[in-house]
Amino acid sequence: MSAKSDEKPDSEFNRQSALLTARMELQIQVAAYKSVLSLALLALKTSLLVNGAAAIATMSLLGATAEKRPELISGLGYAATAFAIGVLAAMIASGIGYVTQHRYASTGETNKTPELRSTVVVVFAS
Repeated sequence: MSAKSDEKPDSEFNRQSALLTARMELQIQVAAYKSVLSLALLALKTSLLVNGAAAIATMSLLGATAEKRPELISGLGYAATAFAIGVLAAMIASGIGYVTQHRYASTGETNKTPELRSTVVVVFAS
């Protein structure tokens, strides 16, 4: 009888230990997930800010030099267009990121989704 009573506390201890370990692993995963989200948001904000500021600066330079040096209009126009495309790509990446988060929230699928891959590609392209 004493052997049976000794097994019960050990099995309860093992169960509690496994439960505590699972909770700790979940907390680590949540912290890592939040960290990835904040870094992704920072990358999107940075891309939008840099491309937007560069597009505005290029257009300002284009307006200021249009009469004095008309040969620069073509090159500055291409540069402004490239920066504007970068802004558009950052906006598209934000939208795809929203879709990715919605899919994660509704299905729990976290990796290897087409939305996740396309978000990363568009952010790097911007």
